[in-house]
Amino acid sequence: IAGGYDRQAIFYNLARDYDRNFFKLSAENYAAVVNNTKEALHLWSEAREAQDILIGDIRRMLCSDDSFQQIDLPIDKLELLRLEQINIRVNITTQHGDLHGENILVDEACNIVIIDNADVKIAPATLDPITLMLSTWFHSEGIGTVKELENGADTLSNWFDPEAYSTALGSPEWSTNIRNWIQEVTF
Repeated sequence: IAGGYDRQAIFYNLARDYDRNFFKLSAENYAAVVNNTKEALHLWSEAREAQDILIGDIRRMLCSDDSFQQIDLPIDKLELLRLEQINIRVNITTQHGDLHGENILVDEACNIVIIDNADVKIAPATLDPITLMLSTWFHSEGIGTVKELENGADTLSNWFDPEAYSTALGSPEWSTNIRNWIQEVTF
């Protein structure tokens, strides 16, 4: 609990029976937990509104200009500036803002509690499901990083082929469910 260290036991007691997180599940439970997470955030998803917004403003929601300047990118800065000036229509709504697998606590029946709400903000409606999906690869406790998976590079190269991507993960149903969630809140 951000800023509530002295009170955290009160809140975590509410999640007493939620003894594992998304990353600690067996593969057959991923799909159910993705569906339960989507359902838990349903009211936020339903409140989404289409807005025109600069790509650069979306990037600033996730990474400040100061932090962004520290990143060594393999792209021409002028091209990046042009990209950030493009105005796109995006569904905006309340998002958790840090929805990785460790922030989804799970009980025996795959019921969930979402914790660590310090980053809740108005953002693109795709932020939470995309963050969850990518956390499986890039979070230190993720279910399989690119380096750990024998076919990691091939799997990532299939990102835009949902069937090949989900099959390579070895658990197609949860990957399909999360991609469907992303598409539902996009359009």
